[in-house]
Amino acid sequence: MLRSLDSFSTCMYEILHLITFYLPLWGAILYNGFTYYQVNRMLNNATRMAVGMSDRSSQSDVRADKKAFNRWGYYPLILIGSWAFATINRLYDFANPGHKIFWLSILDIGFAGLMGLFNSIAYGFNSSVRRAIAERIDMYLPERIKRSLPTLSRLRSQQENELTSLILESNNTITETTMRVTPRSSLAG
Repeated sequence: MLRSLDSFSTCMYEILHLITFYLPLWGAILYNGFTYYQVNRMLNNATRMAVGMSDRSSQSDVRADKKAFNRWGYYPLILIGSWAFATINRLYDFANPGHKIFWLSILDIGFAGLMGLFNSIAYGFNSSVRRAIAERIDMYLPERIKRSLPTLSRLRSQQENELTSLILESNNTITETTMRVTPRSSLAG
């Protein structure tokens, strides 16, 4: 009798754990994914309309904004990757109490612990961080090793391209501002 009561309380605990943690977790993951999809679709439509109505010079700004927005889509994927094995493990434990699968438990613990790493890669590993890492590597590596690594030269050329585009954009902005501020009479003579 006592054993069945203990089994019943364990079963109730598992059900309560599934309802209060995993159900809201997967609801939030689905909500985030659906919301991201809807916002992405709406922004694509708005961008197409805006680019169609305006000049083509602003397309580079649109691409940069789109790239930043696409990073937000990693959030549901990170949650899925971090919590899928934990959810499968809990459901298996609920269906087969007392019979654990070792490799599933390892994946559960391992991927749940990697959520911070996934977030830092998805959101923190931007071009300025890559540039800082390349500068550190460039500073400490011997010259013969630097020549053999094609990624450093690629990062260096990417930095130069980014700086060139920033300089061109700032020059275009300064020219447009000067044209708006300077009266036409002073330009004529």
